[in-house]
Amino acid sequence: MNSEHAEVALPREQVDQIRRLVAAGRADSVAAYVEHAVQARLDRDRSLEELKDLFDRKGHSPSMEHLAWAREVLGVDANGEGEAKL
Repeated sequence: MNSEHAEVALPREQVDQIRRLVAAGRADSVAAYVEHAVQARLDRDRSLEELKDLFDRKGHSPSMEHLAWAREVLGVDANGEGEAKL
């Protein structure tokens, strides 16, 4: 895998939590944890974009029931606050 160094700033509380996970053996390193988190978000965003494209090709939007289910699964409230936004 090709890697490139990118510097990011995180709130101290988040870094502390990640370091505790590393110390407990639940993550290999801070960098590995962040890389995994970024990949998970990219995968989710790609999936949401594919879903949007499918609905656009069908010519209609998801029903309110579909949106409610997706928000519950993704941990997102009706205002789009949370992990992802529909």
